[in-house]
Amino acid sequence: MIKNYKTRLTVIPMMIIFGAMISCAKINFLDGSFLLDRKKLTVDAGYGNDPASMIASQIVIRNRLEPFIDSKTIFEKVYFGPYSTELDEDAKGILWKKILWLEENPSTVVVIEGHSDKSGNEIANLVVGERRAESVKAFLVEMGIDARRLITVSYGEERLADTGKTKESHIKNRRVTFSIR
Repeated sequence: MIKNYKTRLTVIPMMIIFGAMISCAKINFLDGSFLLDRKKLTVDAGYGNDPASMIASQIVIRNRLEPFIDSKTIFEKVYFGPYSTELDEDAKGILWKKILWLEENPSTVVVIEGHSDKSGNEIANLVVGERRAESVKAFLVEMGIDARRLITVSYGEERLADTGKTKESHIKNRRVTFSIR
């Protein structure tokens, strides 16, 4: 009898703690939603198929899947392909988090810094860096961030993240970085 009593005193508090942890979790493990992909979730959000509705759906889904927006969010880098200024899905995902951060910090001015690798001449790399920064700024403005809070600058190949000559080095250098003014 004493053995069962001690077991109950140990098991019951553990069950209470486990239940509290599950109820406080950001992801509901019981419905399996953490296993679904984003495109399906966006369609299932029920906002419609027009562009504005899809944006609303994406915001809801991103808030659900990426609820932790903190001070590091604004410093995440956006990467590009060779000579590209196009924003891919990964870049847009990073920018969506920045939008949420910027909405939470309305007085902050952000400098958008465009960079390139050393594969072109110096002037071409400055131009590519500027276009990358402007591409990011255009996306943020299109999504509702005040353009007066966004400053663009191009460093071209001046501030390399990796000075190597490998493909991986070039990938690290084709980026847009952010700083707060």
